[in-house]
Amino acid sequence: MIAIMLPVVAIGIYGAVEYAGATSREFWANVLLYEQADIVAAAAVVGLLTAAMSTADSQLFALGTEVRSLYRGGNEDTALLLTRIAVVVFGVVAFVFSLFSGDQFALLAIASFRGTAMLGPLVLSAVLVRSRRAPGTEVPVATALALALFLGSLAGIVPSTVGPVRLDLLLLGSLALIAVASVVMRRRGNGGRARGQRPAPAGAPAAPGYAAGQ
Repeated sequence: MIAIMLPVVAIGIYGAVEYAGATSREFWANVLLYEQADIVAAAAVVGLLTAAMSTADSQLFALGTEVRSLYRGGNEDTALLLTRIAVVVFGVVAFVFSLFSGDQFALLAIASFRGTAMLGPLVLSAVLVRSRRAPGTEVPVATALALALFLGSLAGIVPSTVGPVRLDLLLLGSLALIAVASVVMRRRGNGGRARGQRPAPAGAPAAPGYAAGQ
């Protein structure tokens, strides 16, 4: 799936540079039909469809899970029926909204992706680092503050740029640095405590955390 979506990213960056002020119709016509080889345009279309299907599948799965979690204590057939009804209603509402929203729907999706990207350093530091103490509480706190600033920039309360740099890019870079620093410092602290501990005497119970690998 990643290999299929890569052409979409490259073509999207190219179109954003060459057709920054173009309408959606002009953008798609020029970027996909007139300025790309047939095989590249086909790969881009397949990538777009793959991305759309993946996003829709994730949303519908999350909706179904939430509906089933809210309906507890009933039989399975009723829960399945309510889940199907909720999925159909959600699909119809999303379709109608896309017909009348126009380019605003794309802007909403872009803002959503930018905000979600700020959770990346927090999620990656928690998933990739095998330590009970990494990341520290400073990482989620910084992430919450960054999201508040980002929402404020969308509302016009906070400037959307800091000098020549966009605020969201600056916040994302700052969060990445904070996450890396938190992981490194806490791993060093855990290593120092592990070296400072003495082995438990023979036959004596291990100290809390000793048998678990500190």
